[in-house]
Amino acid sequence: MKKLLIFCITVLLLLVAGWFFIPSFRGFLYYQYFITIKKEVVGGPCGPNCDGYMEYGDRVLSPVDTLPDFAVNDTNRIKLFGTIYKKDGRPASGVILYVFQANTSGIYPLRGDEIGAAKINGYLRGWIKTGKDGTYSLFTNIPGSYPGTKKIAHIHCIIKEANLNPYTLPNFVFPGDPNLTSVELNTPQDKNGGLVIPIGVDSTGIMVYKRDLFLGRGVINYPK
Repeated sequence: MKKLLIFCITVLLLLVAGWFFIPSFRGFLYYQYFITIKKEVVGGPCGPNCDGYMEYGDRVLSPVDTLPDFAVNDTNRIKLFGTIYKKDGRPASGVILYVFQANTSGIYPLRGDEIGAAKINGYLRGWIKTGKDGTYSLFTNIPGSYPGTKKIAHIHCIIKEANLNPYTLPNFVFPGDPNLTSVELNTPQDKNGGLVIPIGVDSTGIMVYKRDLFLGRGVINYPK
């Protein structure tokens, strides 16, 4: 009996330690919660990353945002733009698009004072809120692939609609990435494919890419 009690206490302590100190473990538990208890959640399990959609503080959100490194790092500067549509194809207003990404070296950089989702997402993140025409623009740098891996370079894409929980759409990914799979290459944007379309270089020398987003398309448990 004593050995069983010691074992149970040890397991409990390991679980608590894992929750507080290992983000991937915390994400695993969060995922299990949504696939076993909250099965009806729109978009399915989103994990702690989705919590970042509300961490913009007292900022007034607009259809345009610029990520922090853009002003100081001239490597692969880009502009992403497009329109967020409702599932039926009409422009969607009042939608928050939360993005976060690795830097050009493939690292999610931290400043050391992060709280909440920023502990996982890093400081390269932004928030956009669409107007009546549903358009958005984002200025950033193309992220690097995770060091030592063949992971596709990507920008995370999280949507928050009014009266719905936040949910993910496929990551923004970029043409020419040698790690792209047939899924990324062949899924069109109107089915929420994440491959951005190169438009050309603007007057300031920045490469411009386009991606339209469609609320609810391909999203499980989305309201009819």
